[in-house]
Parts: sequence; structure tokens; C-alpha cells
Amino acid sequence: MLDTILAAVAAVVWIAAYGVYFSGDLRRWWRGRHRRRAAIAAQREEARRTYAAWVRNIPPPPSRAPILPAPPLVSPRPPNGSGGVVVPFPRTAGSRR
Repeated sequence: MLDTILAAVAAVVWIAAYGVYFSGDLRRWWRGRHRRRAAIAAQREEARRTYAAWVRNIPPPPSRAPILPAPPLVSPRPPNGSGGVVVPFPRTAGSRR
């Protein structure tokens, strides 16, 4: 029983010693939280502005519509094959349907 009490007292003294040793750092950390939060918010806002400026400079995507050449100003001439004779394809006796 005495060992348990002594162990508990040793733990309380150990925790208190660390608390006293780091109390200045803890106080400084706690008092500076507003400054740290403001700095983080300012960094976030600067990152948002930088991203917005970057997005504004992205060129638009290329058009999906095909770019066709301009139509010719003069209509094409008709082919010179006028007066030709059309010969039907010869059929053999076994291929009639």
C-alpha cells in the first residue's frame, strides 16, 4: 500500500516539475495562438489569391469544332468526260440471279 502511495506522489511531483519547467513555454505558446491563427489565415488568403491569379491566366480550351478551310471563291469546273459511253459489266451464264 505504501509503495502505491509513494508511486503516486512521485508521479505528481514529476508532473509538477515538468509543469513548472515548461510553464513559461506553455504560457508563451498559449498567448501567441491569436498571432499564429492570424498568420495561418493570412497565408491561406495569399494562397487563395495566388491560385485565383493563376487560374485567370489559363488559356481557354481549344475548340472541339473542326477548323475547315475557307470555301473556294470560284466553283470547280465540271469534269471533261462528257460524251463517254457506259459499258455494262459482262455476266456469265452461271451468275444470273
